[in-house]
Amino acid sequence: MASNEFEPEEIDRLVKELATPRRAPAPTVASRGAADAPALPADPGPLTPGRRFTTARLVMPAARTERRERFAFASSIASAIRLPALPRFALPALSGLMDSSTLSARLFVALGVLLGAAMPYWPYAHAWSWGLLMYFAAVMLVMVTGIWGAKLTWDARLPAAHTVSVGTVVWGLGLLASEAVPRIVYA
Repeated sequence: MASNEFEPEEIDRLVKELATPRRAPAPTVASRGAADAPALPADPGPLTPGRRFTTARLVMPAARTERRERFAFASSIASAIRLPALPRFALPALSGLMDSSTLSARLFVALGVLLGAAMPYWPYAHAWSWGLLMYFAAVMLVMVTGIWGAKLTWDARLPAAHTVSVGTVVWGLGLLASEAVPRIVYA
């Protein structure tokens, strides 16, 4: 049976515990195996105060903290055969230009624009039946690409790319209306 009697000392201790801010986790997580590799920062979590909320933390909450062995099988064969080292090519123009989230958001928006621009040149018959349904599915894909591009560019704080992705959604609505409105008016 539950009792309504509480210890005042226990209540005071709990209030003090809730009033003090929680300590932050350790600032870095050491990587295993590679002594010369830089330490990766600890992930404070998606709901840390002062941090933006994104759905990426919900889908993939834990970031990889240890380095992955690259091509273990191929490296064992290469060490047995003693192949010459291949030159490594760097892309200096892209490395300092933008980070990976900015690049991926802009690439996603660009692919949506290319798909939307190709839709007026749809090569199959789309008057009625399955051809019309496939065309509408492709137009919906253009609109979904524009919506996701708008979300990604909003999170990455890219105003010009956000405007282009919203324009992609409007273009998809126009493509949908250009095929659906004559059929609705005709019926």
